[in-house]
Amino acid sequence: MEIGVLFFLVFFSLKVLSQDALAPLRIDCRSETSYNTGDGIPWHTDLDFVKTGQNVQLSNGNLSTERQISTLRYFPEQNKNCYSLPAVAQKRYFTRAVFCYGKYDGLSRPPSFGLEFDGNKWTTVSNPTAEPQYYKLVYTSGGDFISVCLARTLDKQYPYISALELWPLSDDMYATMGQDRAWTTSYRYNYGATESIMGYPLDKYNRKWQPMIPQGTKAVHASFASINRLTAEYPPDLAIFDAIEAPDPASSMKFSFDTNGSATFKYIVLYILETRFLNENETRAFDLYILGGTYITTISPQYQICRDFEVDTESIGLSDEDICIQLLPTINTTLPPIIGAIEIYASTRPLVTTRTSQDDCKARSFTAFRHF
Repeated sequence: MEIGVLFFLVFFSLKVLSQDALAPLRIDCRSETSYNTGDGIPWHTDLDFVKTGQNVQLSNGNLSTERQISTLRYFPEQNKNCYSLPAVAQKRYFTRAVFCYGKYDGLSRPPSFGLEFDGNKWTTVSNPTAEPQYYKLVYTSGGDFISVCLARTLDKQYPYISALELWPLSDDMYATMGQDRAWTTSYRYNYGATESIMGYPLDKYNRKWQPMIPQGTKAVHASFASINRLTAEYPPDLAIFDAIEAPDPASSMKFSFDTNGSATFKYIVLYILETRFLNENETRAFDLYILGGTYITTISPQYQICRDFEVDTESIGLSDEDICIQLLPTINTTLPPIIGAIEIYASTRPLVTTRTSQDDCKARSFTAFRHF
């Protein structure tokens, strides 16, 4: 009888875990209870996902307006401490880890430590400022959980974390992005805008878009209130209504992006649409070039229709430290090049096949977390 009950509990927990793995997961790394903030997706306590570390409430002088940044969990006990997050194998996720030091230890020496996912190096966390640091990753899960680990790399420098998020992506998003690597967000610009798009609910996948009007360009705004999309990346409307264009039809636009000397493959997505209805004697067409003058395609924007143009530098045999993108007007165009938004990702090294040790994932169990 006891064996039958145990089997039922394990089966039921696994079923719930699988269902929950298809929903966004947001973890407040210290909160002892789960709670809602009014946007429809709860924040969970981290007690179901990690079994080590100590909780800290930042002092009043270091409190943030964001509840999740006002607390943290730090790990003084062992060299590696891991969160175990429910996932679906071969599902792609947008993962975000947040770190706000806040002088929780009474010192002014933020620690430096390693951040890993499923046994792979993600980045080195070092936060010399008082502002929260956000590290973002697109990754295809190799199993029914994803481990996010904090590794001590220096003596007496203890890792900490403020928040952790896991957002499942639609299967058709970033379709040509290689799954043998993970991809870190380098840039995400909302051209022509003056205010940031701060994630969910404006962006259903919680992406944050930074406003940008480069010098020598002109900001323009769409003359309509609805958009038709020919893109699977689902950029928010606000990121598409605004755009920039070159100052005149004979001028080009050139964008340079510093990727910190990282000679890895890049994944670039440009979002383009025509912002106004063209007269019969008006045309807009321009050529897209990338890196060292490699021609990609000719673009003729369509009124009220957003299209994406994706470039995977690995597929065209290019790997460069930094990125240069050029939009050059064609000979017969009467209007200058235009662009609404851009995303740029840099690849990690090829992923290891051996996942995080279960000894490091002490939170791994068949206990389903609770939704509120």
